[in-house]
Amino acid sequence: MIKTHDLDALHEKLPGKEKAIFESLDLTWLTEWSVESRYPGDWPEALVEDAKKAVKIATEVLDTCSSIFENDEA
Repeated sequence: MIKTHDLDALHEKLPGKEKAIFESLDLTWLTEWSVESRYPGDWPEALVEDAKKAVKIATEVLDTCSSIFENDEA
């Protein structure tokens, strides 16, 4: 079962055209913070720069998803 916060796994399930759209986004980096940090372990402390990068990538993902859905409705 795919965890819905595992962006890499979700990305792999996308059809070719949509999959290509997300190739430029650093989903692996964001997934490390969203999936791996949820479980016990020795994780590095998040810095302000990490938070800013995470917000930037997440915003790009949301914007990309929104544009795909808007184009499908047209």
